Amino acid sequence: MNTLTPNVWFTVYGTTPTGQGPTGLAIWLDGVNQYIDMINQSSPCLHDLLKCRYGLTVIFNLYLHEFRTKMYIFTNGGDEKGFYGMSMWHERKRLFLSISTKSKIWNVNTKFITLRKYIKIQFSWSPQFGIRLYFDDLLVAQSSRFYKRYANNLADKFTVGCSLNQQYFFRGAIDGWNVIEAFIDTIKAYNISFDVPELTEDPILEFVLDETSQETRFLCKIKAGLSDIEYTVRWYQNDKIIKEETLIGRTVASLMEDDIEQLFYEDQIKCSVSPCVPGNCESLRGSWKHSNAFIAKVKVVSETQIIIHERSGYGMINVTSNIPPTLFCSKESRNISCEVAITTELAKYWWDLKCPGSLCPISQVVFGVFNSPTYQRPCSHLITTDTWHSGVIIPVKAAVDTLMDGDQTRFIRVFFTTVNETKLISTVQVTVVDEDKIAVCSSINDPHITTFDSRYYDNYLEGEFM
Repeated sequence: MNTLTPNVWFTVYGTTPTGQGPTGLAIWLDGVNQYIDMINQSSPCLHDLLKCRYGLTVIFNLYLHEFRTKMYIFTNGGDEKGFYGMSMWHERKRLFLSISTKSKIWNVNTKFITLRKYIKIQFSWSPQFGIRLYFDDLLVAQSSRFYKRYANNLADKFTVGCSLNQQYFFRGAIDGWNVIEAFIDTIKAYNISFDVPELTEDPILEFVLDETSQETRFLCKIKAGLSDIEYTVRWYQNDKIIKEETLIGRTVASLMEDDIEQLFYEDQIKCSVSPCVPGNCESLRGSWKHSNAFIAKVKVVSETQIIIHERSGYGMINVTSNIPPTLFCSKESRNISCEVAITTELAKYWWDLKCPGSLCPISQVVFGVFNSPTYQRPCSHLITTDTWHSGVIIPVKAAVDTLMDGDQTRFIRVFFTTVNETKLISTVQVTVVDEDKIAVCSSINDPHITTFDSRYYDNYLEGEFM
């Protein structure tokens, strides 16, 4: 597999996983047979030090998973007999760096005992000043002294993760390999920046509604403490990039409704931000910071336990959405046939009372009807552009069954439905208070009348009475 860092091509051997590193995607090596080969055409100076007219500076982040007897970080034969070039390896808890030309060799080494943590490695070399080695921007080793050594061979590989003979591998990760064809003093003299800008805080994702226009959008807000910085913002729907934009002189990016093809229930929207030096973003880009995730949801906001009485009053189920219903529809159908609804269903049980002579259960509750001449599906209420935020109100009323069956507890299933999906979002418990009673009416003597509702009348008049 061929791939590209900001300024160096390389080939990866083996199925190597990637993960988030300090400056971007890091390549993980298993320490068994995986390694990287730098393609020499992309940086002739890196491959052949004789072409480094102003010296060489290399910056990368190193993560060691474990120590071994000997393991190579990179090499193109700098420590091999008969070859010249560069080599870095770890042995006896020390990190060694060897850089050589056809007639000279420079060596430095220093203690290195850090495991399972990224360390920024930087080394700089020139024939005049020798080697300087830095860990996390601190100078840890240097040498201007060289030894004479004659070698005429140049290796045809520049391996990262193993020795040229593939005998010694290292297990860990490499991130952010940057090459500058100049010695560090030259870089500083010409004010060439190679400090990667970094955000100290994650961006904040907000979803906003314009109360006047009723338009909605997502905002990605960057807490900027950096000046003269360019920001790249990537918008994600779940793990897919749906939009990328560059901010210059701004710290807020927007994702409009038209930027989103379609959202499904519990889809996530989030943004990632990376700062970089304007005009040199390929080489000097900071790590990606990720915002909080916004989850597209519809939920019941009323009580999940309600009590209603036969013959009086009703209960309510209130359902809200945190995005307009149009976003749950495909972009091309939003203004044509977009239907997003809440459907209710009374759970049925084997012990439900049945109508005499049939197997039809006697319903304990009934639901209100959605008032629309164009949408008349039973037990279904549309989420509209007017009700998604405030809530869809579904009335629940006790059925009058004229049965003294006592108080009954049932469960109402609440579903979110679109053309493409149906999701159970909640179950509401409803208790129906039975108000059916046995009553007797009677009339005796003159007559003296007792009504069904227990009222008593005396009637001493002649005539017919209803």
